[in-house]
Amino acid sequence: MHRLRALLLKDLTLFLRGAGMVALLLPFLLLLFFAKEKESLLSDVTLKPFPIAIRDEDETYMSRTLIHMVGEVELFSKVDVVKEESDAELFAKGYAAVTTIPKDFFL
Repeated sequence: MHRLRALLLKDLTLFLRGAGMVALLLPFLLLLFFAKEKESLLSDVTLKPFPIAIRDEDETYMSRTLIHMVGEVELFSKVDVVKEESDAELFAKGYAAVTTIPKDFFL
């Protein structure tokens, strides 16, 4: 029994003298930090709505339905259907993305 007590005392002394106390307290300190900074950290990562252009080469009922469904997505501030403009012209106008629905896409 005396030997077991000596081993426990030695391990406890090594644990408290070294990084053992830090290992115990670090998760709680991180929890407090993230709880306090949660709102400022999340505000930087939020996506803001952006405009996109869709080139419809299929021109079918299904492609028009798809364009309508894309238009209902809240992430896109504006969804425009374009015909002849090049991607470079659309990007110059401020569109963040240009998507093409190719001919016979829904066959």
